[in-house]
Amino acid sequence: MVAAVSGGVVSAAGVPLVVQVSASAAEVNGRTITLSPSYQVVLAFPQAIDLVGGSNTGLFRATVPDAPQDRYLLLDALATTGTATITVITGGRVLPLTLVIDGKARTGTRKYVFVDVEAAAPETASTVAAPATLKLTATPGTPLTVIPQAASDAALNAARADLVTALTRIQDLKGQGAGAVAAAVSPLRLGLTAAVTTGEATDALTLSVQNTGTGAVTLNADDLQLWVDGRRVQVQAEDLEVDAGETQRLNLDLGLKLRAGDAVRVTWLAGDGRALSRLETTTQAQ
Repeated sequence: MVAAVSGGVVSAAGVPLVVQVSASAAEVNGRTITLSPSYQVVLAFPQAIDLVGGSNTGLFRATVPDAPQDRYLLLDALATTGTATITVITGGRVLPLTLVIDGKARTGTRKYVFVDVEAAAPETASTVAAPATLKLTATPGTPLTVIPQAASDAALNAARADLVTALTRIQDLKGQGAGAVAAAVSPLRLGLTAAVTTGEATDALTLSVQNTGTGAVTLNADDLQLWVDGRRVQVQAEDLEVDAGETQRLNLDLGLKLRAGDAVRVTWLAGDGRALSRLETTTQAQ
């Protein structure tokens, strides 16, 4: 293999190992990512990843590390050929990506760095209005509406939450163009709740997963993450399979005693072989 250095980026056989991608351009036009069983590909985004969904998920593995590394998406090919799609929601952007697996490739681009390249609007001597964030709302059977909101941390967080909620429901829309958007969004219909149970030596957490979709969903124990007052807590769990129309419960020994008011947050990735969804819930010790 012949390696070369050009512009500070190492390349092999003329293929750059690191490329820079405009996040705004990818949001509009999409982006093709080449995978190979011979190497791992890393996608780096300016902000933390909120949600990942896709199709043909049996062809690849997508991993989002724990914070503060949660702006990275690690992709591994699980097959030698095939095409899949993946949708990444980050920082209010929805990025549709196409994954193409080339089993013969022994080298290729290892890292795609998505950057915001929009130029900031110049300020004038007059009072500059606060930039607006976009709140996306969706109602089954009606077109999407975009409502400007004044920018603030609370408004931005609310807008992102509404965006994720709308995207997970958008497949129900019957309006113009809804079918094309629905194809890129996870069809999973899951609910996650948690409740703390007080014990003599240690406390426990009961997780309930409700599946109102049309197919069975598997949640892997390795994809379960739990925090107590912002601190990551390791727990012993087991895989959970939830059939359509059922609710399954999982009891976890926390291995510690909670104080009244302690906040408990749980995230769990779930998949059905076609799509991937990130479940999240919070509860509080009494």
